[in-house]
This record gives sequence, structure tokens and C-alpha cells, in this order.
Amino acid sequence: MHAKEGSAILLIEDGIYAAFSGTTIVDKVRAAIKKCKVYALEADIKARGMDVRKVVDGVKVISYEGFVDLTVAHDSVHSWV
Repeated sequence: MHAKEGSAILLIEDGIYAAFSGTTIVDKVRAAIKKCKVYALEADIKARGMDVRKVVDGVKVISYEGFVDLTVAHDSVHSWV
């Protein structure tokens, strides 16, 4: 995992699929939840026809306003493709 303990991880665009059971990466998300705060962008979940109520426990679904709040709250922002 590239994130430091206590970091916030925001799943956006196709990254939101990692927040759902049955994906190949969900175990890594569950491991990340133990050390970091993990969020998924609600608009991206809905845009892909997924149900926001079905994200795995520990992933918090946030709005664009929440996205802005995370950006303001953290000193550095890194993005991986």
C-alpha cells in the first residue's frame, strides 16, 4: 500500500468498483480501511449504476462537497491511475 497510516483514500471514477464485494481488489480496500480512512465518491458510484448502500463496511460515501473538504483538510494530494 502506498498510503501512510492515517491517510485518507478517495475512490473516484472506475476506482469506485474497489469498494464493492466480489471485485479482485476489495481485499486491499479492506486492509486499507484498517490503517486509513477510505471514501468513495457518490456521483461516480451512481454514474456507473451501482448502489451506494452496497459499498463494503468501512468505506464512507461522500459528495463533491466532501471531496472538497478532504482536499482542504490534507496537506498533499496524490493521484494514481
